Amino acid sequence: MAEHDGVIDNGTGSAVRTDLNNALAAIFSNNSKSGALTTNYAYQWHVDTSDGNLKIRNAANNAYVTVGPVATTNFGLASLTAANTFTQRQTFSANTSITIPTGTTAQRDGSPAVGMIRHNSTLNQFEGYNDGAWGAFGGSAGKILQVVSTTLTTVASNSTAADATWSFNDSSLKATITAANSSNKFLIMGSAVVGSNGLAVSSILQDGGSNLTGAVGSGTLSNRKAATSGDDSGSTEGVFTLSHNVVLSAGDTNAHNFHYAFFHNGGGTSTLYLNRSNSDTDSTRRGRYISNITVMEIAA
Repeated sequence: MAEHDGVIDNGTGSAVRTDLNNALAAIFSNNSKSGALTTNYAYQWHVDTSDGNLKIRNAANNAYVTVGPVATTNFGLASLTAANTFTQRQTFSANTSITIPTGTTAQRDGSPAVGMIRHNSTLNQFEGYNDGAWGAFGGSAGKILQVVSTTLTTVASNSTAADATWSFNDSSLKATITAANSSNKFLIMGSAVVGSNGLAVSSILQDGGSNLTGAVGSGTLSNRKAATSGDDSGSTEGVFTLSHNVVLSAGDTNAHNFHYAFFHNGGGTSTLYLNRSNSDTDSTRRGRYISNITVMEIAA
């Protein structure tokens, strides 16, 4: 440890050499000393061994500014190229803005921790990590994150036995969607135009061939089937539209395949039609129709 006043006094050769050596020792040790230096200069470096901090004298030469502890990497200052950990609250006094990281869903942190925040450029939303999952925040609740829609413009039919169900799990009328977060919602909407030979027909919203919980009737069913919608053509030439509107929790981030299934009230096998009437006579009094299904992911 050494300090020097920065002045080489006149003296004998030995005394001058000693004075020079003391000055060099002070320079090479950054004026290391416990407590304040005796002689100070503006912009002078000083290692204060009492607290282990590197300090620099201010321009007015009336105080030292602490740079940081010499025993800590980068003097404890934030790195511009490496990850930093702050153990104290940080306050930004700017009145404009700060910029947080932005990236795609695939670029999310490989080892996320609670409290992380970022902007997701894939979903165009701000998101944070909590409870083991990423979720939207900052006013994004209720925002439509994605829309998947499929429309069937051709006809389809099935000879459906009594008490059986025609599960139309076909890509031509199926919406496949994966939620960005398990807490988000699915809004499922759509209509199916059905023709039958005077039968009542019911529809069921399904996910990959299984009835969709929360989208079908419940209660005391006994022999009755849980269904989403239904109608009765009342005529052998009849055609009618079955409407579907339901909001469900995503529940997970797996792929879901939403589609329709149908059953009738006939006592035997009967043909059910999509997008046409039972007779489908080639006449200006007959129509061909469309059926569709749309699924929206809504931020929680």
